[in-house]
Amino acid sequence: GSEKLQAAACCCMQNLAAIDRDTRRRLVAQGAIKGAAMVLSRTTSTTAAAAACGIAQNLAVDPEFLPPLLDSEIPQELVGLCQRSKGMEDPTMPLAATLALLNMAAGG
Repeated sequence: GSEKLQAAACCCMQNLAAIDRDTRRRLVAQGAIKGAAMVLSRTTSTTAAAAACGIAQNLAVDPEFLPPLLDSEIPQELVGLCQRSKGMEDPTMPLAATLALLNMAAGG
């Protein structure tokens, strides 16, 4: 139950983070970065983890949100996710993590 709810919430936040800067500001002000980091560190749901990566990916396209992203635990969690996913048949999580890291590296 809670994994599905977590995945749904992350998917909603991922979609909201793609809308515009004002929406991203509101999400960040309401704790989206900390929440995404927590999901990345704790979830066992592929869907929730991929959506949390998507939140980071969508925030990272905007230079305004790079400092709070880089100051959070998200980069470390994304790298850890890539490391843990070696040998997994489903490439969804490592691909999502890699795309988020690439957006951060590109600097928005």
